Amino acid sequence: MTSGFFQIVLSMKLSFIRRLVTPAMSGAVLLLLVITVVPVIFAGLTDVPDDAHAAAAPVCILVTFMLIMGLQLRCSGVWRVWSALIGIVAGSVAGVAFGIYVTLVQCVTLPQPDCL
Repeated sequence: MTSGFFQIVLSMKLSFIRRLVTPAMSGAVLLLLVITVVPVIFAGLTDVPDDAHAAAAPVCILVTFMLIMGLQLRCSGVWRVWSALIGIVAGSVAGVAFGIYVTLVQCVTLPQPDCL
């Protein structure tokens, strides 16, 4: 119920929000977001297991980026809509091929009782 009420109030104030969030302001915010995230991405280029190939992370990033950009620039319709998901899945498959993909099962452990 609360989410429905929030949507109603937001839709009534949408014209006011559009005046606050101009294209110039939203572009500046997006640029600052990219500038904030880039150091984390570059730090992740070296965050691979010791036994992994040195080019594993850059290749996975390149596969993901090139597939997303290729689908966005060359395709239309459904392919453009799903390009991000397709690129992420392809980059993950490349990570599996290099052995750097960490599954959720490897990250999450269940608590063990003390009596065992």
